[in-house]
Amino acid sequence: MSTIKLAHRLILIITILALLNGILFLISYGIDPNMGCEPLSRFFKIYISSIEFSIVIGFLPISISSTFAILAYLNVRRIIRHQVSIFRRRLDRQLTAMVLIRVCLYVITNLPFIAYEIYQLNVSFNPNDNLWISIDQLAGAISFSIYFLNYSVFNL
Repeated sequence: MSTIKLAHRLILIITILALLNGILFLISYGIDPNMGCEPLSRFFKIYISSIEFSIVIGFLPISISSTFAILAYLNVRRIIRHQVSIFRRRLDRQLTAMVLIRVCLYVITNLPFIAYEIYQLNVSFNPNDNLWISIDQLAGAISFSIYFLNYSVFNL
């Protein structure tokens, strides 16, 4: 079922959807003097929190990476039953362990960021409450730091 023609079409469709999504973000965001760049309409906030962060950035990548990590683990378990050299088995186990650790780190570092972004989009605030703004900015800085830890750990 997999062909080059199908791959080209799927890449074209995904590129068009990503461009439309980016244009939607470009049109629907504005600058708030207190909070910076924010969505302008309530409908777009609902779209971002329910679809963008929950599915596109949250559930979809986590489920796909977890599925492939489990498939890699099952594949290595199946290879053990075949006549394969001990050296190759050891390398396959190491690779599978690395993939599983990578996926676990990905899930652990993305969940706080996604939860914070969904929370921030769904909570209204009083611009005069400096304590709440400070706590919110601290929580944002911590969640962003944990989120970028995912990219910095494996790029050393």
